[in-house]
Amino acid sequence: GATLAIVWGMLVMYPRLRRIAVVRRYQSPSDFVTDRFRSRRLRLLCAICAVFPQMIYMSVQTVAFASTVEGLTDGAISKFVAMVAFAIIICGLEKLGGMNSVVLTDAVQASVMIVAFVAVPLVLGHEFGFLWQSAAKDCASLVYVPDGQLGPAAPSECVGPAPGCVASGCLADVRPEFYMAPSAHEQCSIAFFLFNMVAAPLQPHMVQRVYIASSDRDLRIVLLAMLAAPFLAQTPGIAMGLTAATFER
Repeated sequence: GATLAIVWGMLVMYPRLRRIAVVRRYQSPSDFVTDRFRSRRLRLLCAICAVFPQMIYMSVQTVAFASTVEGLTDGAISKFVAMVAFAIIICGLEKLGGMNSVVLTDAVQASVMIVAFVAVPLVLGHEFGFLWQSAAKDCASLVYVPDGQLGPAAPSECVGPAPGCVASGCLADVRPEFYMAPSAHEQCSIAFFLFNMVAAPLQPHMVQRVYIASSDRDLRIVLLAMLAAPFLAQTPGIAMGLTAATFER
């Protein structure tokens, strides 16, 4: 749903913005404001409003990278060292290659992630069974296990349902609420969320890509990729979440 809302916003705003950017030779997201209102104060205010949320975004990305590195190295590389290294790498790539380096590194990362997106559901299916098996109405993998039993080993089974003996292996028995229709309040929250997503294409880093696209054809390809990418990228996450819910104890 969010993907459709974002792409709809792109289709509404990007064609006009692209034509103006080509004619007026815009290079940064704030160029439109400067060109339209001819106010340095407004340009500065818009730049601050654009940079501040991006700083939060970058902080989250940096901390996430540092946590990943710390986990992969079992604490041998601390978060602080990883964050500093991450910042140096980013600044170095920007200085040496500009937006070309951003695009090329994005392409390399995308290639790695696509392989992971395809592999994750297959690995989950091999280890735990595929979702169409554990989520089916006539699921045959239902077992009962002791509540709260932790550890990497497979849990021992018990006779249930009974106090301290919970369902596992079939999503409908473990989390029946997943099969219920959302309430009116939840539907309103979802609708409000989707409405906000229409403005997502106005994020500075997305507008910047509209300005620097080499042709309208390239921009249309990006729109098609944006429409398809979330289905590829989010499906493994959904599979992992539902699998974890099916076997949680």
